[in-house]
Amino acid sequence: MAIAAGIMEYLYAWLAIRFEAFISESIGLFSWFKLLAATVLLVLGISSLQSRSKLQKVAAKEEGGFRKGLMLGMLNPLAMPFWLGIVAYFKSIGWIQLDNWIQVHSFLAGVSLGVITLLFVVAQSANRIQQKGWIRSEKLANIPAYLMLALGLLGFVLFFVNR
Repeated sequence: MAIAAGIMEYLYAWLAIRFEAFISESIGLFSWFKLLAATVLLVLGISSLQSRSKLQKVAAKEEGGFRKGLMLGMLNPLAMPFWLGIVAYFKSIGWIQLDNWIQVHSFLAGVSLGVITLLFVVAQSANRIQQKGWIRSEKLANIPAYLMLALGLLGFVLFFVNR
């Protein structure tokens, strides 16, 4: 599943590199893009907190992992906004240069390998957490939702303060 998600991340980052110039040139569009990202984070945080009480324990299926990873990668609503923002930001501060195909595909290979590695680490950590019973804590389970809420609120504050 992690390899398939890494492949999709490669494609999303490649598309982001292609559209980054358009976004960066249209300063007004980039500003509204930040507002959209903040809204998405707030909605995801709120819906995550609300659905937390309705969660049921479901047995994980081991079959179709690559296909599931590919579908999850394609349906990730935040992948494209994330990579558009990251590529534009890193280029604006001079951390990356994507002037030729070697630089572009080296960056994309690093993105994919990073995603694959991160997903393997998260899967192993989740297994350990589940075995030790740490996830039973409601506060621990809600950390991602609170983090999304905080990032969304920060995005709104920065959007309206910097206008």
